[in-house]
Amino acid sequence: MYVRDQEGVYFVHPKLYDSWPVVPKLPAGAYRAEAQRPGGLVSFSSNGEPVPYMAFVPLALNDRPVYPLNTVEMYAVQREVRAFFNKRITQRLTRAGLKHRRGIILYGPPGTGKTSIVRQLIPFLIEQDAVIIVDDCFSAYALTSMVIPAIRENDPERPIVLVYDDLFRINQPATRDELLRMLDGMDSPDHLLTIICTDEFLAVYDHLRHRPSCFGMVWYLARMPEGVHARLAEQKYPMLSEADRQFAVQLTRHLPIDYLEEACTLFLMGYSPDEVSERMQTIMPSD
Repeated sequence: MYVRDQEGVYFVHPKLYDSWPVVPKLPAGAYRAEAQRPGGLVSFSSNGEPVPYMAFVPLALNDRPVYPLNTVEMYAVQREVRAFFNKRITQRLTRAGLKHRRGIILYGPPGTGKTSIVRQLIPFLIEQDAVIIVDDCFSAYALTSMVIPAIRENDPERPIVLVYDDLFRINQPATRDELLRMLDGMDSPDHLLTIICTDEFLAVYDHLRHRPSCFGMVWYLARMPEGVHARLAEQKYPMLSEADRQFAVQLTRHLPIDYLEEACTLFLMGYSPDEVSERMQTIMPSD
């Protein structure tokens, strides 16, 4: 059980705040999890065991429109994610004695669509009643001992999606071993989908990169396919003239999307094509 405060934050401590509305289960959505606020208090489960004090802060991920990528990578990831939520597939895995767990690694230079792919998945994940923990600051041990039990106290089969956007912080051996145990241990959580986005493939622990039981899909995104820049510019910047959009697309067509965004931003700021070209030349890769 949870209580919800005036700011929409959900707390696992219903006995503490009698005046706040009680919620039987965590609503589907994306959250940042926080622990030990205030003073390290604990709540108690139905069998009397202490449950670490937890708060789930909703993340407003829909502030900006999501522009469909319609790329091969997007369709491949969508298929993997849809298979995870397919009840018939889950039943087949259970009958085969396999855990209901999948992992996806998306890696490549900044601006190649990794985060955009994840953002496109969010509405589907919410439709599947998933709880999404984004950019989690907890260790894997804390996830398995605190965060996941708090989510599943009254909802034992709740699908949970972990989204990691920065793996450099898990390069300590002890932390990496914890993550490996969480994803592939004998007592690792069921109904768990893990998505890693990283600019540098070597940031991913070697035993994770080559462990199909942890990550069955590893996909490199080198750059956006031909045509994506033009579609994105047309969808996102209709206020620009056709000539300015085409100029921005041609100028950045072999570069990550971030460069297209910057070129269009400069046009919105009133710069001329020559000025935009000159400014972009100073930040484009030399090779």
